[in-house]
Amino acid sequence: MKESSSGQGTSLQQVASNLRTIQPALFVRDLNQSKTGTRGAISDSLANYVRIVTHPLNQMLQYHVKFEPIVDSKACREEMLKVIGIFDFVIFDGAMLYAPKAYKFQPSYVTPHPNTEENIKVSFKVTMEFGHDNPQALHVYDLLIRRCMKATGLISVARHFFDPRRNVSVDQYGIECWPGYFTATRLHDDGLMVCIENRWKVLRKDTVASQMVQILRRTGGVNERFWSECERLFANQTIITPYNHRMYRLTRVEPEMHPSSTFTLGSGEELTFAEYFQRQYNLQDIDMEQPLLVSEGKPKQPGEPPQKTYLLPQFCRLTGITDDMRNNMSIMRAMSQVTRLTPEARLKMTQGWLEQVRENPELQRLFQAWEFELDGEIIHFPARVLPEERLYGARPDGYVGQNAEWARFVKQNGNCVSKNLKDWILVAPNVGPHAFEAANKFIAECRNLGTQLGMRINEPTCVSVNSPDPTDYNQVVKEGVRRAAEEGRKVEMVVIILVDDNKTRYDSMKKLVCHDVPVPSQCIKLQTLIGRSTDGINRQFGSICLKILLQMNCKMGGAAWRIKIPLKKALIMGYDLYADSTTRGKAAGACVSSFDQDFTSWYSQCRHHDNPTELGTNLVHFVRKALRIYYERNAEQLPEKLFLYRDGVGDGQIPYVVRQELPLVQKACEEVAATVDAPPIKIAFILVTKKTNTRVFKQLGANVANPLPGTIVDSYITRPERYDFYMVPQAVNQGTVAPVHYSVLHDTTGFDADKHHALAFKLCHLYYNWQGTVRVPAPCQYAHKLAFLFAQSLHKEAHNSLRDKLFYL
Repeated sequence: MKESSSGQGTSLQQVASNLRTIQPALFVRDLNQSKTGTRGAISDSLANYVRIVTHPLNQMLQYHVKFEPIVDSKACREEMLKVIGIFDFVIFDGAMLYAPKAYKFQPSYVTPHPNTEENIKVSFKVTMEFGHDNPQALHVYDLLIRRCMKATGLISVARHFFDPRRNVSVDQYGIECWPGYFTATRLHDDGLMVCIENRWKVLRKDTVASQMVQILRRTGGVNERFWSECERLFANQTIITPYNHRMYRLTRVEPEMHPSSTFTLGSGEELTFAEYFQRQYNLQDIDMEQPLLVSEGKPKQPGEPPQKTYLLPQFCRLTGITDDMRNNMSIMRAMSQVTRLTPEARLKMTQGWLEQVRENPELQRLFQAWEFELDGEIIHFPARVLPEERLYGARPDGYVGQNAEWARFVKQNGNCVSKNLKDWILVAPNVGPHAFEAANKFIAECRNLGTQLGMRINEPTCVSVNSPDPTDYNQVVKEGVRRAAEEGRKVEMVVIILVDDNKTRYDSMKKLVCHDVPVPSQCIKLQTLIGRSTDGINRQFGSICLKILLQMNCKMGGAAWRIKIPLKKALIMGYDLYADSTTRGKAAGACVSSFDQDFTSWYSQCRHHDNPTELGTNLVHFVRKALRIYYERNAEQLPEKLFLYRDGVGDGQIPYVVRQELPLVQKACEEVAATVDAPPIKIAFILVTKKTNTRVFKQLGANVANPLPGTIVDSYITRPERYDFYMVPQAVNQGTVAPVHYSVLHDTTGFDADKHHALAFKLCHLYYNWQGTVRVPAPCQYAHKLAFLFAQSLHKEAHNSLRDKLFYL
């Protein structure tokens, strides 16, 4: 593998000529500001990026292409450009055509339609001239890469390319997986590069029409039940049409419309749907009895009805997996064996495709015409690995995990902060002696573990519920809490054993214990305690009870462990969003903030919003409240620094966050500081992006492997317009680990790059629902967990008495 020509990555001066390819609104960094650290051991690394070299004087022209009469099929439009003889050295995206300025051709041509032989006039009009330093150049380079994908036999589906020739069938479940790639061309700190990430497309083997036949057999004919079942199975499903490899989300089935039904073209010509599909896509042997499917898209203009696309079930294949398939562990296990690629397999796929490009004469001629060069290998560079973190429980000497996991050490080291269980209630379902036996065994194991963890656990008040009905469960819990109150006791925890994972029952219980009868609670599925072994022995029972007890301790305000963070008088916040399941268009925004000096105590808030303005208003509310809670819990002192980790932001939203959200956070801090005559609070506003296409590999001689937890990449593949870095916080047992992308949008705390890297890594150790590191800083993970519970079950904020505890773990 070739390393970058510069030992420390290409300097900003070397990429300065390309900086104009970046839109000015996306710059959120002072170019003179250093963002590279020095702490940690050097690790030879690679990433799934390939360098692009272009000629600095290369000028390009953009043409608008007009087809008269209109030709809907992109494949037909491309075929006509090939017949004209101009396709070899131009780039065509379906509407716009790009060519090197030196390449000349006529302003219009007449050529036959490839399916109907009708003469089509193709006209070209120059709309723009630009160079390699224009943002539009990146679009052209992206199209060149997509052209490479097509030339090597891959097909375009949505934004990705797949190779059906190398499909992997999972025959026993009637699905197949197509391997493919996602690509994105951008300017990075080491120059212009394309990211090449592996993708899989999952398709059902049968068509929608064949599934309709199966439904017909089950329902006994074309009747109301048949149409109802079709609606249930197909509505909101994503399908692919093989004739153009486009994907659609189905809206409904139209029982009264068939291929013989007619519609009017924009030209005024009336056609049947069968004639249209035969003319545009050369589809033959169409079943004229099948109903049509409808996919509704967004309106072209505000106020207009949604655009409708009519489809033939005979030529539609369902994609993805259903909820039933997702809940089937056998199916998911079979698919994971195919789709979870190791670093070696990923590298082999990418290098194999690059070799195909290098050996393709058509592409080499295209590259020469565009003065464009694609490197033959992925980028090689030095990364850094941060030292392992020491965790502290009840013992002062602490412990270090193995490969960023420490489940085996928690029990012997005890809780950092333990909460005793003096008065608690356990609710068990009356479904047979096995349920009560499991409940009693759970109580005994918790009391035994409590001694080791430093928790004093009394016997609970045990009550049974005779019915799985949510009302009965609620009544039992209410009655137990009421009786305890009458006896002058305060219930500290309610443990509820559920007969199954019915969502209605779970939601009802959580609403009760978070709103009406506010008390920390722990729901446990009965099957979890019983296990699935054939001999009736749950060999994981001890570890299951340990994890549950750790959760219960944290839900009461305890802490399982801590780490040393050399940061005083600081408040750390995490913010995340989740779509509400009951209200279309609304999202739950959750904020979790620290209020102690060890960063083990967290205050949780959650609110609805349905537009960016409400989101900003809620963020101001969250910041003010977090500062007040910190002030109350820290001897009426405000923090000197505030670190806000903001999750759930896409690249296109960054300008909005900088223009709108950041000033609101600053204003909230100023207002709270002014009310207590405190100095200004220093702020770091950091974006956290989990969904990234970047993959980093560790070089091991001639082989590659997953990087170690704590691996930092802060140059080469990072962005020149941002103060950013990638971090690998976890180890994985299957597939390839995905790094997390951090972007520091604003920082007045005085932290250098090394301190930002170290703080982010330390915070990934503080999520108490997993005995190991998590992908994002703990407050972001807590916020995600809270937003999920709020959006799926609660739909309004929990009682104030619970908000200073991790009641949602």
